Amino acid sequence: MAGRTAGGALLYCLAAKQHPVPREELCFGFWPDQPESQGHRQLSHLLSHLRTALPDPSMVQGFGDALEVDARRVWCDAVAFRSACANLEIEHAPSLEYAIQLYRGAFLSGFSLPAAPEFELWVSEQRSLHERLYLDALRVLLRGETSYVDYERAIKYARMYLRVDELAEDVHRQLMILHVLSGDRPAAMQQYKRCATILQRELGVEPLPETKAVYEAMLQPR
Repeated sequence: MAGRTAGGALLYCLAAKQHPVPREELCFGFWPDQPESQGHRQLSHLLSHLRTALPDPSMVQGFGDALEVDARRVWCDAVAFRSACANLEIEHAPSLEYAIQLYRGAFLSGFSLPAAPEFELWVSEQRSLHERLYLDALRVLLRGETSYVDYERAIKYARMYLRVDELAEDVHRQLMILHVLSGDRPAAMQQYKRCATILQRELGVEPLPETKAVYEAMLQPR
């Protein structure tokens, strides 16, 4: 592994976990096929390289058999995002709104370490976790704004959801209804057509009967 790339991976890992990580766990994550002694030597070398690259070497601290970043000086958006999603209830809407502002796409998007499959597996798991939290937060906000009759904001959240999970037919259906409630029936009909196209293209199926029922209702006179 290239020193700069591996050093970045180590920093990302420690920052995202933001708690003491056993050296043994790190060795297995980066060098699973190497003997334990060799892995520890590699980790020491990588840690030295990382500390040299940091503004202050003490930002990464060692405590016995574990390493961690100094949470007082290292801010991580992933940690802040998970904290903001701790309560997925409409009563915590301000925290959830902050969370979706923090979300900028897949966890460590564009970064990979093919030589470390265990690290890649961890990244994949984190991507799934963060995406699920993001979508759950949007569902709560979507439900809340709909109940508050703020259709414009509800439509925004529904669109944000579908940009990540375009196969969520129930959200397509909600968006259709929201367009109707906001007085934009053409947009609702267009949303149905978009939903039908996506389902046919990706899954080879038609919309569910309840989705068709909403569309057919929109075809009726006001």
